[in-house]
Amino acid sequence: MFPIIMRSKWIILGLTLFAPLAGMPQVSAGSHNSAVYINVSERNNGKPLPPLTAENVRVKIGNKIVPVIRIEKDEAVRRIAILLDSSGSMQRVRAEWLAASSIAAAIAATAPTSTELSFVSFGSDDNKVLLTDKDHKEFVEKIAALRGVQPSIPLHRTDLWDSIANATQKPLLLQGGNAVFVITDGGDTASHIQPNKLEKRLCKAGIRVFGFVLQATAPRTEEERDGPTNLYSLARQTGGGVLLLAA
Repeated sequence: MFPIIMRSKWIILGLTLFAPLAGMPQVSAGSHNSAVYINVSERNNGKPLPPLTAENVRVKIGNKIVPVIRIEKDEAVRRIAILLDSSGSMQRVRAEWLAASSIAAAIAATAPTSTELSFVSFGSDDNKVLLTDKDHKEFVEKIAALRGVQPSIPLHRTDLWDSIANATQKPLLLQGGNAVFVITDGGDTASHIQPNKLEKRLCKAGIRVFGFVLQATAPRTEEERDGPTNLYSLARQTGGGVLLLAA
């Protein structure tokens, strides 16, 4: 993970580089400078590239080339928050719940061992909160166990946006370069924070959102129909992405 400092009056949302990358807006580094985090890997095999220099990177805003002042390796500890929607809409289809809990376990299982992880299920009366130590094995096993045990009383309301906002504060404090992974059907019926305000907060903090949206074949509510679009917009603006899955 490399933060690059660029001369610009704008937060950078689009980058071009000699290899694929994901750009993430970060707080301003000065009155005319902006910092953005990037992951850089080879196109064919995903292997990290050697350390970059400012000469290796080209940044464009529209058609204008923006000078890169410097590139620094980020030595901060990586942190990932995993959110699992356990509301009634997620549990009404058994296959959807199995897929969602399996994805949550897979994210934890494939995270680098040096990464600090937190897990929060939301949308039921017995929300689970987990935090890792240095060993991810027990953490993964506890999440995987959810595949066979559904929360006893799922709630028929979902505070998706509030849950994402809260996950940046506890049980782990997320900072620039960290990420939130959320597994959900996209519906929100109970949040107090609006998606656009959440988006601004995450962009300012430099926290990316990645979503896995499970779409059941059963009739959907208006919130469930609109939710994936809102989540896609949130993820895209923070430098993350969304994967749509059929349960």
